[in-house]
Amino acid sequence: MKKWIAAAVVVVLVLAAAVWYKAGSAPAVVETPETAATPAPTATPTPTPVPTPAATPVNADSLDYEFDVYVETYKYDNGVTDEDLRSSQDTRYLMYEDIYSSGYDHWDAAKEQEEGCTHEFIEEFRQYSLGRNLEQIPDPTATETPADTGEKYEVSPGVYNDGTTRELTPEEVENMTIEEKRAYSDAVAKELGGASWDDLKKISEEKTQEAFDDLYDPNNPYIQDFLEYKASLNN
Repeated sequence: MKKWIAAAVVVVLVLAAAVWYKAGSAPAVVETPETAATPAPTATPTPTPVPTPAATPVNADSLDYEFDVYVETYKYDNGVTDEDLRSSQDTRYLMYEDIYSSGYDHWDAAKEQEEGCTHEFIEEFRQYSLGRNLEQIPDPTATETPADTGEKYEVSPGVYNDGTTRELTPEEVENMTIEEKRAYSDAVAKELGGASWDDLKKISEEKTQEAFDDLYDPNNPYIQDFLEYKASLNN
């Protein structure tokens, strides 16, 4: 009986050892979620472009003179600054040509100077326009050099295309605009090297007085006819 009990104990111990060994050598069970969440890739944010400030359109109503409007419009349209114009004669001349081609010339500039325009570029533009008008500055847009025919012609009253001048009659002076008188004065000053506007005015007044004296000279053969005609109107 004791042998059977001992044998049973041995069997139990063997079974227990087998169970213990199997439990110890089995891999651990890892619980896996039913649905594995895969993180989405992080999107790189697109940088917001910084808008370039737009140039302010020209408000003609805020400017006193037409020349100011031309300059500000050219700066706006071509993206140039006052400093660009100050530092480069070529840049200024491109602007002057653009203004000149628009129909605004040295006569207009002289008129606005008399009205009080003191823009830093208006005097140089006036000289540029006069030079273009007298053909001392060639047309930069011309594709061919004009043939020199040697023909001399007036570009304004009393001023020839070669820069020389002629003496004006009192009637011509009387009918000239202030711009034409200024252009004539400038041409005379360049030709004679120093004639002033006052000198020109004095000469014009003297010529006018001479013409007036000739008209009422008693020795004038036409004065009697004129006086008789005038008297007939009163009868």
